Amino acid sequence: MEGCESSGKSFAEEWDTLAQAQTEPDVAAKDPTEPDVCKYFLMGRCHFGDRCRLSHSSLSADVVCNTRQAKDKGSRNQRTRKKSNKTEKAKGNETKEVDKKPRMRTADDVISRILWDSSVDPGDFVVGHLDRFLGVLERPFSDFSWDTQVCDCDYSEEMAIPRHRIQYFSYKGQCVWDRESRTDRVFGSTGQTVVPPFDMEDLLLENTELEVEESSSEKTELGESVESDTTAIAEDGPLSVAGDTTNGEKAKDAGYSGLTQEAEGLSISPRNEPPAAEEERKDAWDEEEEAKVLAAAVPPGPLPGRAPRKPTHFVCFRVDSPAALLAFQRVQRKVLTHLPQSEPFWVSPATLHITLTLLVLHDPAEVYAAGELLRFIIRGRYKPPISVSFTPKLKHFNGKVLHLLPQPKSDIQGLNAPLQQAFRERGWLHRHSRDPTYHLTLAKVEGEGVCRMFEEVGTIKFAKDVNFGKLEVDKLYLCVNNTPKTESGFYETVCAVQLPTV
Repeated sequence: MEGCESSGKSFAEEWDTLAQAQTEPDVAAKDPTEPDVCKYFLMGRCHFGDRCRLSHSSLSADVVCNTRQAKDKGSRNQRTRKKSNKTEKAKGNETKEVDKKPRMRTADDVISRILWDSSVDPGDFVVGHLDRFLGVLERPFSDFSWDTQVCDCDYSEEMAIPRHRIQYFSYKGQCVWDRESRTDRVFGSTGQTVVPPFDMEDLLLENTELEVEESSSEKTELGESVESDTTAIAEDGPLSVAGDTTNGEKAKDAGYSGLTQEAEGLSISPRNEPPAAEEERKDAWDEEEEAKVLAAAVPPGPLPGRAPRKPTHFVCFRVDSPAALLAFQRVQRKVLTHLPQSEPFWVSPATLHITLTLLVLHDPAEVYAAGELLRFIIRGRYKPPISVSFTPKLKHFNGKVLHLLPQPKSDIQGLNAPLQQAFRERGWLHRHSRDPTYHLTLAKVEGEGVCRMFEEVGTIKFAKDVNFGKLEVDKLYLCVNNTPKTESGFYETVCAVQLPTV
């Protein structure tokens, strides 16, 4: 209290002074000559106007103007920058359009051209396709079933390939279409010249243009001759003069006779034909019509250079041991408990066999030669007969063919390799037998639009009593495909060759 009285201030005044010093900012360090400028006035957003407690001096106005000018300049620069960016993008797009490559015709277009162009032979083409494990492989064009979808293909009888795996097509050793190098000599879509025989359309077009030009020139000459004759008639004498009617008529008749002779010379079919010529023409017409009727009555054969799609004969060995037949019946009963709708599609036990080679034989002479060749190869075999066993684990082809795999595959391939080589050299080997999948067919669903009823057979488990045993292969059969079965229930057999015992 003594301190407060000596200073002349009360305690409450001192306390208020100290609190104000702590709460208010220190303005002592601020330049006293610098006015307190309203920051909202500098931004042009002060709502108080003259009633504002802070300064709105002219200096502040200059600052605001400079700020606005700087903003306007920045916005103009930004708009200019946007316009320049748009101009650069437009120039870039024009450059891209100029540098854009022409569209290349696809592999589907080339396939359709080869299949439907009558001037080319599909047997002269080779397809290079990409295998995921082996790289780029080559196969003849006729080996593929181009009208079959990959998802619906039965690879035991036909072959299909996705179009994106096709790398190139070659014609008689010359590459005519290549995906990687953008080569297109079939259509010329990428700028290359079209190679024969695909340039036949251009030749036909040129010939057609020449014919049109010749016909137009002939018409022009005919018109000029008509005009010249008409002018000559008019110059000989006016037809309207009564005293010179006879001369006018003579000139008129002479002109018309000349035109008639020229028209008959240019006409394709004269108006008055002799009776003998007319009869010859009718006879020729009747012969042509008769030839067309006979050609329509005869079924068309395969195209030249293209083998029939279906094999005509096959080489196999039968699966007819008692143990195998008993195991087949047990497997059939087990599967029918899960798939009773599959009963009509099971094969007869008498037809059980394993196909080694599919053949395409066109006439009886080739069938006889194939039988003799089979006998010759088997006589030269100096190896003991092979034994085949089956693991009771069901497999299927696309859900439509139920089968079992024989073991060991190496022994079966060793038996079949000489047959493949001999039949391939003579051109009788079917394309599906170049890399066969040996199997014992148990059931087969045929026809288009049928369901894939065997897709879930892998879950079926068999008891230990299902045992096919060991089958000793001692005889090979050359059979006819797609013919009625014989009285024994097996296929029609051309010859049966006994394997020699060593």
